Parts: sequence; structure tokens; C-alpha cells
Amino acid sequence: MQMEDKILAALGSIQSDVSAMRKDITGLQDKVDNLEGRFDNLENKVDSLQNDVAELKQDVGTLKQDVNELKGSMDELKEAHEITRSGVNTLLEWSDNVSEVKHFPLPRVQ
Repeated sequence: MQMEDKILAALGSIQSDVSAMRKDITGLQDKVDNLEGRFDNLENKVDSLQNDVAELKQDVGTLKQDVNELKGSMDELKEAHEITRSGVNTLLEWSDNVSEVKHFPLPRVQ
């Protein structure tokens, strides 16, 4: 075999290797493109989750404020209940004292 034939054979072998590498590179590029698409999708989902978390934090803040307002209302109701109980106890005590009077004539108004 002559030197030219050896060089041509080597070049043919290199060319087939380069073709195989180009196929591999194309396959890798497709996979990278696929991964980039999936990564973009994940970024969108993370952004959406971050927005959801921000909304939940705002809702929790509103709920805390509502609970504090309810606590204040409960304090007012407790105070009003104590006043009402005191008034009822006073009326019951007065009723006990009055029930001892059997006959109490009231003058007629004309």
C-alpha cells in the first residue's frame, strides 16, 4: 500500500469518526435544549410558588389582625357580661327582699 492510500484510509476513518461525533453532538444539543425547556418550566413554577407564598403571608397577616380584633371584641363581651350578671344579681337580691312583703297596698291614681 502506498503512502497516499494510507493517508486516504486514515482520512476516511477520521471522517467517519467526525460524522459519529457530529451525531453525538447533535444528540447532546437536543438533550440540552430539552433540559433548558424543562428548566424554564421549573423557573415558572418556582415563580408561581413564590407568588402563592407571598399571598399566603398576606392572608396570614390579615387573619392575625382579624384574630386580634376578635380578642378585643371578646374582652368587651366579657366586660358586658360581668355588668349584666351584676345587674341580674342585684335584681334577684331586690326580688328576695320584696318577696318578704306580703301585702303592699298602692294608692289608686285618678
